Amino acid sequence: MIQHYLKIAFRNILKHKTQSIISIVGLAIGLACFALSTFWIQYEMTYDSFHRDADRIYLVRTDDNQFGAHYSNFVPYALGGYLRNTYSEIEDFCIFEQQSFFTLKNKQQIECPYIAPDSAFIRMMDIKILEGSQDFYLSNSGKTEEVAITEAMAHELFGTTKVVGKNVITPNNMKEYRIGAVISDWGKHSNFKYSFMGWMGSDDTSWDNSHYRLLIKVKNGTDTHALLEKMNRNFPEELKRNRYTNATGITRFYLEPITKLRYADEFVRGDELIVQFRYIVYFSVTGILIILCALVNYLTIYMDCFRSRKREMALRKVNGASEGSLLALLSTDFLFTILLASILGMFFIELLKPWFLRYSMIADTDISVYNNCMIYIAGMAILAFIVAILSVFIFRRHSLQNTIHSPHTSTIGHICRKGSIVVQLVVCIAFIFCTTIMQMQL
Repeated sequence: MIQHYLKIAFRNILKHKTQSIISIVGLAIGLACFALSTFWIQYEMTYDSFHRDADRIYLVRTDDNQFGAHYSNFVPYALGGYLRNTYSEIEDFCIFEQQSFFTLKNKQQIECPYIAPDSAFIRMMDIKILEGSQDFYLSNSGKTEEVAITEAMAHELFGTTKVVGKNVITPNNMKEYRIGAVISDWGKHSNFKYSFMGWMGSDDTSWDNSHYRLLIKVKNGTDTHALLEKMNRNFPEELKRNRYTNATGITRFYLEPITKLRYADEFVRGDELIVQFRYIVYFSVTGILIILCALVNYLTIYMDCFRSRKREMALRKVNGASEGSLLALLSTDFLFTILLASILGMFFIELLKPWFLRYSMIADTDISVYNNCMIYIAGMAILAFIVAILSVFIFRRHSLQNTIHSPHTSTIGHICRKGSIVVQLVVCIAFIFCTTIMQMQL
């Protein structure tokens, strides 16, 4: 029986070639838009989510009215110990600096991300020492300073990971750094990227040197809103003032989950080469409009085809077809169209994926774009099944004589067709508007 239904579905596609091509291409484009836009948003919203206990780790930020901004992402070194000793809700903390490390590759200067951590950062963020010693982040006064290098950067510079004891040179001052360790890497799906790690370059642990980043890990079950209110009620006087000025202008803490930093206000530097999150939202809204337009067009074409098939359905009913068989026939017709659209849509995704990844600057991800494809296909299949049920229900409410000779068929069809055209026109205008705004912003 299924083979019979498939034959009929295939014949209907051949019978209505133009409508079928429009439906299949529209749904395929919708699949590509849905899969790529949701993949992009999912990628951006899962930055740093791979860390152990990531849901309990927060970046401590302060207000920054002194310099005309809303937030500062940097705090004094002494603040970490103060918070840990004052609030029992804080389980652990770590302090680090983010800088750039310049070195030579094939006699050309390259800029690499550099983190200067404390010992707690190595432990709390699960940095693995693969070779060498953990002493690379300690002060090396009087000796050649040591750095640690990731496996990926070791391969890029030396072609091997057996690099402990070798030197890297900074071209700006021709200073040599000895590689003291090879460490594990997070890849690029993190706000705290690094290719090298080393000493902070300063032993200033006072309240006056506010250029460190501070991460805290709260205990399980902690109400972070209550903790933040408590921290702001007891704001440390040392942070309000320093030895240079009577008032720093800093009066408030903010706790930002590390999994939300990618799209947090004033966290990403304005000169950093990324696509800002609001542009990704614009891209996704544009994709939704394309999907909506394709869906309305698909349902409009279906209604036209269904009206032309009413006689066929009536004759099947007269010849003993049950409502279940009619439902199976219509569902197979729908699902066959969706199957063809899915195959074409995946072809579009494979074709566009290299350009999409280059434009979105997505790298080092284990998120599969085809998971989103399955969600889209399942959604379309459920919608098709619902429409098929409604079609059989509407057909059942009409007698055979009304189905064949109904005087209202053309009027209802005319109204539905006009309504669908208006909906598509509105969607297209919204699409053009969003696309124009996005292009102007980019």
